[in-house]
Formats: sequence, C-alpha cells, structure tokens
Amino acid sequence: MLGGGPHAVDILRWITGEYDEVFAYGLVTLKNQEKEDFAVALYKSHEGRVARVVVSYGIRRPYLLSIRIYGTKASFEQDINPWSYLSGTLFMSPRREDSRRIVLREEETPIKIHGSADYLQALNFVNSIRGKEKPLVDVYEAAKTTVACIAALESMQKTSVVKIPRIE
Repeated sequence: MLGGGPHAVDILRWITGEYDEVFAYGLVTLKNQEKEDFAVALYKSHEGRVARVVVSYGIRRPYLLSIRIYGTKASFEQDINPWSYLSGTLFMSPRREDSRRIVLREEETPIKIHGSADYLQALNFVNSIRGKEKPLVDVYEAAKTTVACIAALESMQKTSVVKIPRIE
C-alpha cells in the first residue's frame, strides 16, 4: 500500500477530495514476501463519497494505473485496452449514445518518461526553489496522501475501519 498506493490515492484525492476513513484488506501473494503485496482499500468521506483503491504487485497483469469515476451527474472511464493516459469516455447518462470520447493533447516536453509528468514535476520543483512559482505538491499534500495509505495499512492489521488523521 505504500509502494504503488500513494500514486492512486494522490490522484483520488486530487479528483474527488478528502476522505475521513478507510477499511482495507491485504494478502501476501508472492513467495518470500513479508508484507501484503495485494491490497484493496475502501475510502469514505463525511459527505458520503466512497472510493476504491487496488494495489498489487503479484497479479498476472502488466502495470496499469486506471481511473474510473462514477457519479450521479456524469461518469468517466480512462481507456485501458490499450491503456492511455490521454483518453477515455465521459458518460452523461446510462445510455451509451449520451457518452463522449475525450482525447487530451499531450504536453510537449523534452523528456518522455511516464507521460512526461516526471519532467514537469522536476521543473516545478526547481522553479519553486528559485522562487519563480509555488510547488504543485507541497509537504502538506504529500502528508495527506501518506497518512491515507498508512491508515489503510492499519485497517488491514486491525481488520476494522480506521479514521484518517486530519492534516491542516
């Protein structure tokens, strides 16, 4: 949950907001693994939003960070076959004919790693140190994501709901 989990939880928080509690299960699926390498965490907000994060190193599948958001006004599914960080489908009703394909323009960068996000994050970090811009992710945002993942680990150990500490 602390390996790949922060990536998924960070995106979850960025898109849908903060969560107050989590219930999680974990399994050891790889030989010689000391800690859970498969985790399913259900996050809940005080407004009633529910979100699921699945993290696994032991399943038989290539790497995938898939985003699915389901709501009462609209839903979105990122393309996964083939996987793309630039495209997906927006659903405005339960009828497929009301859906709309979305394709984003890729940000132009001199380095192409992880869809160029690494370069853009590093550039923001350097510019923040130079005082030219604010960091996109500060220590408080990083801490909020980290405590949400640690709370999921605690839930796996206790097999009960765990409150996520508030960081202001």
